[in-house]
Amino acid sequence: MARSVEPSRRGAALVAATAVAAALLCALPGRGQATGEDARASAVRELIELYFRTWSARDMERYGRCFLPQAAIQFVDPQGRLTTMPLRRFLASQIEGHRASEAGMTETPESIDVRLEGRVARVLVFWKLLAGERVEHGYDHFTLLESDGQWRIAHLIFYATPESERP
Repeated sequence: MARSVEPSRRGAALVAATAVAAALLCALPGRGQATGEDARASAVRELIELYFRTWSARDMERYGRCFLPQAAIQFVDPQGRLTTMPLRRFLASQIEGHRASEAGMTETPESIDVRLEGRVARVLVFWKLLAGERVEHGYDHFTLLESDGQWRIAHLIFYATPESERP
């Protein structure tokens, strides 16, 4: 009779050990629920995707809300010259660019690389711009700041890349 009790104890111990192991696996990064870092990176990625969606939809009001009010935006022209603009002037230039585009313009991220550093996130995006027959690629380098639980763009530097420099 002792033999019939022993297997049932082993079975119960095996079930308990399996439950503990499953709980521990779910707690590991990349398993089960997202870690805090994963959630923060997802929130950053969502903001960047919103940035591209609203720009392409010409929704400059929502696009502008992706930025902190005191954000600095910089553009590197094909000759390597740097132009710096405050947010208001940058948004006005984007509105004018869309207005002047006969064919309309859409810009989509081809890749998004997020790096979290405390309350700051750095994001590198390789993008594709379609404007009628014209196709352009380039990079956006974002610095985002987490403030009151929301990520917003504090700094953006962007430029188009010649075909020879594309990944």
